[in-house]
Amino acid sequence: MDLEKFKEVLHYIIHECDTKEKIFLYNILYFSDFNYYELYEKSLTNESYRKLPRGPAPIHFDAALKELMDEGKINVTTKNISIRKS
Repeated sequence: MDLEKFKEVLHYIIHECDTKEKIFLYNILYFSDFNYYELYEKSLTNESYRKLPRGPAPIHFDAALKELMDEGKINVTTKNISIRKS
């Protein structure tokens, strides 16, 4: 697992997408990895995913989110995740 690469991809997705719901982010991350694998026969982030009722979820999502918060790159509230403009 390349945590730095995963954080970069997660940060980019949060920055570019209007919806910041966890399930939406899980799906975008999964399909980003899946589509990259189809094109290049290797994973974009080397992340592992677990099966949840509403679709796959990245195992290291919470750790990456916490690091992005600690680095001051995002804010997380109970309703939204947002990019800090610095």
